[in-house]
Amino acid sequence: MRWAERKSVLRLPWLELQRAANLWKDVGIEGIYIRYTHNGVNRESGNAAADPELAVPLPKVTKVFQAFRAIQRDEGPNVCRW
Repeated sequence: MRWAERKSVLRLPWLELQRAANLWKDVGIEGIYIRYTHNGVNRESGNAAADPELAVPLPKVTKVFQAFRAIQRDEGPNVCRW
């Protein structure tokens, strides 16, 4: 996954980050390093799918019907993620 390997700064709604971590957990993807700020606190995890804050179970409705796009903060053109 090219977007997972890029070192860029993205702004992503907290719910979407949780949704992604849950999807990774559901399909058995492990070892995704992530560094994020939530409520003003910087955090990092070597396994986003097992992070106690990110990988909390979400209702199925949230997983299926709520999706948000990331906003790229890098200089230059925005990369399409959909």
